[in-house]
Amino acid sequence: MSETKQSEVGESAYTVKIIQLAIISIAALGFYFAVGGWASLSTLYGGGIALVYTTLLWGNVASAEVKQGSEQVALYLGAVVRFVSVALLLIVGLGWIKFNALATVIGFSSAQLAYVACLGIAIKKKD
Repeated sequence: MSETKQSEVGESAYTVKIIQLAIISIAALGFYFAVGGWASLSTLYGGGIALVYTTLLWGNVASAEVKQGSEQVALYLGAVVRFVSVALLLIVGLGWIKFNALATVIGFSSAQLAYVACLGIAIKKKD
């Protein structure tokens, strides 16, 4: 991957994460005022899982672009790693720590929706 493309990917990943953090913060504040501190913390945890997912995804795409010829294998292995890591983090948060399930899922979902919205905007800019 060229230096210019790497810096573009890095800048867009940074922008997406900033937007995700803003959305997670808004959701956490909403839960804090509506339900309380534990629900707010649960929302932050769910959003944190989504940030981990996004980070793994960006790293996976970058490594697949470097590995010429085995891109599909790298992408599939990355998908398995992301799926397992999200599942384990949700199991730990909901099953062991006993976070508020609704708040955790809303935190995760809102951050993922922010990622999808950013992706849609980026695709429209390319066209």
